[in-house]
Amino acid sequence: QEALFGRVLSYIYDVLPDPPVSVDGDLCILFDTNGGGVDCLSLLPNVLLGNIVSRLPIKDAARTAVLSRRWRPIWRAAPLMLVDTHLLSAGC
Repeated sequence: QEALFGRVLSYIYDVLPDPPVSVDGDLCILFDTNGGGVDCLSLLPNVLLGNIVSRLPIKDAARTAVLSRRWRPIWRAAPLMLVDTHLLSAGC
């Protein structure tokens, strides 16, 4: 059964599409390899940050408030994306 499981996982891995972006690239073009760096997210306008935060689960969105003073009102003002698919019956 373990061998079958391994073959199934291998097949699934083979048919998955490639990631839409390179997984080897830097997360930020302003990244400093000396341990410093620039916070690229904070360079974005509040409207865009709100759009990003609105797509997070509510608990994670609320956690962004600890990042800095600027982030505190963003999660509260962002429209929430309520994911309630767990409420659907299995027959839907």
